[in-house]
Amino acid sequence: MIGIVAALPREIAQLVRGWQRPCNDRVEVWVSGQAVAACAGMGADCVTRAAEATVNMGATALLSVGYAGGLTEAAQTASIWVPNVVIDAATGERFAVEVGRGTLVSVGAVVGNSSKKLLAEKFGGDLVDMEAAAVARHAERRGIPFYAVKAISDTRDARLPDMNRFTRNGQFLSGRFGIYMAVRPWMWPTVARLGRDSARAVRALHAELEEWVQAGGPPARYRAQAVQRL
Repeated sequence: MIGIVAALPREIAQLVRGWQRPCNDRVEVWVSGQAVAACAGMGADCVTRAAEATVNMGATALLSVGYAGGLTEAAQTASIWVPNVVIDAATGERFAVEVGRGTLVSVGAVVGNSSKKLLAEKFGGDLVDMEAAAVARHAERRGIPFYAVKAISDTRDARLPDMNRFTRNGQFLSGRFGIYMAVRPWMWPTVARLGRDSARAVRALHAELEEWVQAGGPPARYRAQAVQRL
């Protein structure tokens, strides 16, 4: 059984519609016959709790899923990435993945376009998120396989509001963000575009994850790529 770990419920809402909802006080959990999914919020601590919840429900592999930011020209909006290298920017740890292509860099906060350029240069990264390295570390600790599937919600040149001021304990404070934006109409087009791009990314992610759930792991095309690299 594969354990799907996301930061936010909206990243997997379409996938888990109709799945069972076991009771868990600290983590949102969904279970089907082939997979278990969990969310506990953004950041390393939250996704580690979610990863452990899936393992406790019987997961034998961990899959970090959700939004990511692009660091290169190739990482276009709504494109799907299955990186074969995950790097923790804070510690420099590198986690190898047996399938996929590309390098994902995990950081501790939402980054803007200037920071994206630095991450691309320093780590050779293709995309950036806040959670994959923590899930990879937990999989390593548990001795089970790790994978990541990410959908690009913002490209390397996207100019975003400082979203970090609207997060607390791994949760996005949508009400506070709405108040902030209400008196800044010049930012409305940027936020509207981010909303559209995020919706496209979620649709692409859902289609990809359906294949992973049906296969019980990496779809055949990724396994074929791994064999070709040997």
